Amino acid sequence: MNHRYSLLIEGVVQGVGFRPFIYTIAVKNRLTGFVFNNGESVVCEIQGEYCDIDCFMDELTAQAPNASHIDYITKKQIPLSTSEPIFKINSSTISISNLRYISPDLKTCDKCKAELYNESNRRYEFPFINCTQCGPRFSIINSLPYDRISTTMSDFTMCKQCQKEYEDVLDRRFHAEPICCHHCAPPIWISNTQGTKFPYDSKKVRDLIVDGNIIAYKGIGGFQLICDATNVDVIEKLRKKKKRDTRPFALMARDIHCIEKICVVSESEKTSLLSAQSPIVILQKKVDGFEAASKLNTLGIMLPYSPLHCLLFDDTIDFLIATSANISGEPMIYTNDDAFKKLQSVADYFVFHDRDILMPMDDSILSHDGETTSIIRRARGYVPIAVDLSFLGVAKSDIIAYGAELKNTFCITSGSKAILSQHIGDLKTYEVFKSYEELMTHFKTMFNMNHNVSTFDSHPLYLSTQTALQDISQRKYPIQHHYAHIISCMAENQFKEKVIGVAFDGTGYGDDATMWGGEFFICDFSSYQRFAHLEYIKMPGGDLSVKNPVRMKHAYLYQYGLFNPETPEETMLFTQLEKNINCPLTSSAGRLFDAVSSLIGLCDRIEYEAQGAIMLEDIAEASECDIYKYTINPAKVTTISFKPMFVNIMNDINNGITKSQISMKFHRTIADAILNICIDARCKTEINTIALSGGVFQNRLLLSFTQKVLKDNKFNVLTHSKVPSNDGGISLGQAALAYYREGL
Repeated sequence: MNHRYSLLIEGVVQGVGFRPFIYTIAVKNRLTGFVFNNGESVVCEIQGEYCDIDCFMDELTAQAPNASHIDYITKKQIPLSTSEPIFKINSSTISISNLRYISPDLKTCDKCKAELYNESNRRYEFPFINCTQCGPRFSIINSLPYDRISTTMSDFTMCKQCQKEYEDVLDRRFHAEPICCHHCAPPIWISNTQGTKFPYDSKKVRDLIVDGNIIAYKGIGGFQLICDATNVDVIEKLRKKKKRDTRPFALMARDIHCIEKICVVSESEKTSLLSAQSPIVILQKKVDGFEAASKLNTLGIMLPYSPLHCLLFDDTIDFLIATSANISGEPMIYTNDDAFKKLQSVADYFVFHDRDILMPMDDSILSHDGETTSIIRRARGYVPIAVDLSFLGVAKSDIIAYGAELKNTFCITSGSKAILSQHIGDLKTYEVFKSYEELMTHFKTMFNMNHNVSTFDSHPLYLSTQTALQDISQRKYPIQHHYAHIISCMAENQFKEKVIGVAFDGTGYGDDATMWGGEFFICDFSSYQRFAHLEYIKMPGGDLSVKNPVRMKHAYLYQYGLFNPETPEETMLFTQLEKNINCPLTSSAGRLFDAVSSLIGLCDRIEYEAQGAIMLEDIAEASECDIYKYTINPAKVTTISFKPMFVNIMNDINNGITKSQISMKFHRTIADAILNICIDARCKTEINTIALSGGVFQNRLLLSFTQKVLKDNKFNVLTHSKVPSNDGGISLGQAALAYYREGL
């Protein structure tokens, strides 16, 4: 007996080969009906025996194209059709108003890679090979709908063979908008620093790398600086030219087997490395060396994710440095003109092409701790995948969330979907701020924004806040920084009941005009209450203390009566603290990590953000150990004092206890302090769910210890896996709160 069902399939299902996939499994299972897309979803009607429909549904979810992302399938039984002999693909009915899904840029798929290395294939060693399962998407789109005319490939006319593939509904390049071949591709060439052009040849590029040259290489989302990762001299040259003395460089490896030779790779880490997103993954080294790591025990490493990158490798090259080609403090370079102008003093050669980039997109960064996956930087491969807010109801208007000052992203809502921008950076230079404004304008245009609501950080001096205040929105919502952190964690976990929120990060404007950063909240989407925090410590020189952890060490020692200045510089700092000259107060957990890092002699001055904390985590010795003492001071708002810990650390130093052991004890101590505050909060409120957020929880050791002690004590623990726990996730929290308030 036949049955008929209508299916509404929502998610990233446009431009990823979804309709041919539906057609194939429908015909395979002897079904009739049709499929089309309406821009927001794929609409399908299927008719046949119930067992065949059941098989179709199983294959729909289990075998969906890698580039797709199904959010929901709505299935409804409808009357049978009596005049339908076959299954067919109908023309799409697309309205600009319901276009909300675009596929991210995705790594070269296995089928395209096989063609890339097949000498008999017409796309052999073709640097722009792609299909509906891979290649550039979001980085080259100008407007919706996602058609070739709306991409930067619009100026390049398809040859007859490409046109045939493009129009064949059963071809895997059916409506692959960037489709091209050797005959109809954008021009690509090599250039020296004088502007002399040479024909592109992958072997020539590899030879230049082996000879010790630095190549400014135009990839999917922008330019990268590429060089031999095993050549110490060329890495030293790159460090000097990029003014990057100690910060680690990202590596690109030829294949997963090369990575497994030098790093410990868990199954979850391997899955991320091989995924369609192909991010940088932070891995534990198992061999010494690799100057790229700058003496850390970890490496940030990725696999080639575009044909341009695949062609950089052969049997003689296993590892390359692949770092963003931006000048320090500036946004990613993504145009040919800017690259040639700004990288003259850095690169020895350039590889240019004329497939323009509209959405500059850095490489995403992930880390793993057991089963927990944390996104450190969310960009290529993940943007613009949306976070669903429908669990909060229906908002009256679209929303723009302006994000924070550091690691900025912004977020827009379209219907019930929250769409975060790619990582933009720190809004402290004109160039980054200009990029922020340009990207926001592009998002507004692309997603046909008609917003009446804006939301932003409550810090009055953030450039993102000042920009939001000039917005024409009818309703504006300032959001406290750490409250937004906790809400971002709740939003991605679709949890709306009350939680105990633990927000540990570097800094954020508090309700009392001090710098918060070690906070415990009782909160939900309606309100928050500050339950506890780390005790206030002076920050001598304000931001100078962020860049110089030695200042925070002395600030803590001063607070605890342990600061005995020995040098003129220390005497001046003591006087500054004593007279309270430019010494704002902070409860920041990030500054606590800085202070301990300096105290044990790891890091007095930083070159990159959180360097002290990263080094502190990096040296921790994996062993069982005691914890340091600390003091919990009950009050209307409880505080935690670490005076006993500082005294004990100084004793450990004097007694010859290793830095590795001290670091391990310190991390366990912080996790224990978090546990005790949460137990107290549960006793007083009966809340059993903890939300962990803030940049400090990028520390895998702390996150692991904290989760374990909380779960051992029967807490339900929410963490981040879709957006960063750092300030890159703030905009989601802002957007979710405004969305909730607009739905009341």
